Amino acid sequence: MIQALAAQTEASFPVLNALIIVPIVGALVVTLLPKSRPELMRPVGAIFSAIAGALSLYVMAEFSISQSDFQFQSIQSWIPSLGINWHVGVDGISLWLVVLTGLITPLVLVAVDPHHDPKPYTAWLLLLQAGSFGAFMALDLFLFFVMFEIVLVPMYMLIGGWGYDDRRYAATKFFLYTMAGSALMLVAIVSVATLSAGDQGITFSVIELAERQGRKKKGINRRPRLRRQDQPGQRGARQLRRRTHPGGARLHEGLRRVRNRRVRPTLAEPQRVLWRRVHVPKGRREAPALLLRQHERRHRGAAAPLHRRRSRRVGR
Repeated sequence: MIQALAAQTEASFPVLNALIIVPIVGALVVTLLPKSRPELMRPVGAIFSAIAGALSLYVMAEFSISQSDFQFQSIQSWIPSLGINWHVGVDGISLWLVVLTGLITPLVLVAVDPHHDPKPYTAWLLLLQAGSFGAFMALDLFLFFVMFEIVLVPMYMLIGGWGYDDRRYAATKFFLYTMAGSALMLVAIVSVATLSAGDQGITFSVIELAERQGRKKKGINRRPRLRRQDQPGQRGARQLRRRTHPGGARLHEGLRRVRNRRVRPTLAEPQRVLWRRVHVPKGRREAPALLLRQHERRHRGAAAPLHRRRSRRVGR
């Protein structure tokens, strides 16, 4: 499957890769601009961000709603020894996150005035857009982790450099909490990839991990289970319950006679019989048979209230 996706990537234009690369190129261009021209920083950043937004709209326009799998997939081998690939794609959920990121970032660059240092502000914002694109489109768990970490750095710099009251404290707290969560997430990612490896080799691909889990649930890699009639001791256990339960044999025989006569009791009647049978006192073993006789008479048309008949017969 990976080889087929790689061949498809070579034959088509990797639009999702362009979504990630364009903001990064824009951040590098902004970094290379001279500080003596601060009025160029935001317009140049807005142009690159708008190009990425236009590509996201193109992805939305070309997205096929009749397909349920990931679309626009692009895969390149990254670390083959560990099963790590550059694998991106979009589905019906991540598509809207990508479009939202592509539309909001140029609006922020145009509408918000950073008040100071527009050069690093624009560069960090473009890097944040690239990292968000990568996190939303990553189909490899290790790639997702890398993109998530890329997002944290510009967010820390933007909060600490262009925030308001207690911005340094807020940025430090944000970074510490997210880094602690990232460490736990890395442990979870490595554990999932290792536990699902088996004889097929380790992989971080979300699609491959889901397919392996699906095959495991279907029992392809498990020993086939015995059918109910093949399991030993089932019939003997049922006969033992009938012999040892008070009135169990008579109750079973009575229900068999009711079925043979093709009597169709209502839904409440069997429930009532079973409930009474379970709660019969130990000294009244004749009660199940009495209930069966009462049940048959009721469906033949001659029935007295159950509590009266039971009170007379049981009291004898």
